[in-house]
Amino acid sequence: MDNLFVNYPVCVTSHIRFFEILKGNNKESNYLLHRLCNSIVVIDELQTYNPKHWDKIVFFIENYARPFNIRFIIMSATLPKIDALSETLKGHFVNLTPNKKQYFSNKNFAGRIEFDFLLLKKPKPSKENKEEYLTELAYFIKHEADDYSEMHHQARVLIEFITKIRLLIFSDCSLNLMFFKITNCISFPETFLNHKEKR
Repeated sequence: MDNLFVNYPVCVTSHIRFFEILKGNNKESNYLLHRLCNSIVVIDELQTYNPKHWDKIVFFIENYARPFNIRFIIMSATLPKIDALSETLKGHFVNLTPNKKQYFSNKNFAGRIEFDFLLLKKPKPSKENKEEYLTELAYFIKHEADDYSEMHHQARVLIEFITKIRLLIFSDCSLNLMFFKITNCISFPETFLNHKEKR
């Protein structure tokens, strides 16, 4: 019963489920609609929506916020304030951090990562020397990981490969590193993962 009526102080749900509550007319949606009264709704990563739906999102926010006394918090690092899509809402959206540059320029935030573009200066490998290039890359990563581990007592490296063939070539010359496979392809042999874990 608690799950049916969401009798909890905090609820996490998908975007699809949330807007189904706002626009749906089935009984499951109606059970939950009243729970939105006097609530704070956080919508994260709004920019992932197709832009053709942004005006619809603004419409729902506009027509539910005041009658239901809902505070909407729209989370997006790239999307501008979308209240401009509504004549009546325009100018009513406010930034949670009006002085965001103060935080973004703070050394604890802006200086937490240093980028190294040394590898981009290398020429693109040809088909004939890709294996040699991956071997050199493996040595470079191992060297950088060892340096980092000396300072921080451990190092974890995440490498993304577009093809499994490149991964297999890289793993064969990667200096006895421990590998963990992260993939959504069920055809990729589990023996590869087990073999690399034992190296």
